[in-house]
Amino acid sequence: MSVPAAVEPAVLAFDGGSTKTDVVLVSPTGTVMGRARAGPSNHQLIGVESALEALEDAVTAVLEDAGLRGGHDRPVCPTGVYCLAGIDLSIDEEMMGAAIDAEGWTTRAIVRNDTFAVSRTGTTSPWGIGVVCGTGMNCAAVGPDGRTVRFPALSELSGDFAPGGAWLGVRALG
Repeated sequence: MSVPAAVEPAVLAFDGGSTKTDVVLVSPTGTVMGRARAGPSNHQLIGVESALEALEDAVTAVLEDAGLRGGHDRPVCPTGVYCLAGIDLSIDEEMMGAAIDAEGWTTRAIVRNDTFAVSRTGTTSPWGIGVVCGTGMNCAAVGPDGRTVRFPALSELSGDFAPGGAWLGVRALG
């Protein structure tokens, strides 16, 4: 999957969840230079430090897959798009955004909930709907005019009864 070293990466894109983190490194022309998978990166389940460790593992692995291991300093590229489970409220976005900025993987970090990665899958349109039914359930919609509507995964508060096996525990214990 190696790309000639003369090609500089443009975007580092993450889809991080409660069970895994996928990452791709993309060239300015849209060519996938590398892809990798690491462990979970949902800060609500594993803590901020462990989430950052998973993202670091993903960055190391994607650089290796792209043939850039050992030959690249930080920042890796200009833009990072970090679509992560657990970024449900603005406080999550601010906290994880600051932590990710401090790591310096990219010059510019865009931190969003993982539903925004889903809403852009398979389309070139800047608007659409994304529904995630993973460890938890949430969704987001972006209209043609740019307005955003979200249904965040806020556990029982939002009707999301399944995160982390909680539903099974509640059902088993009554």
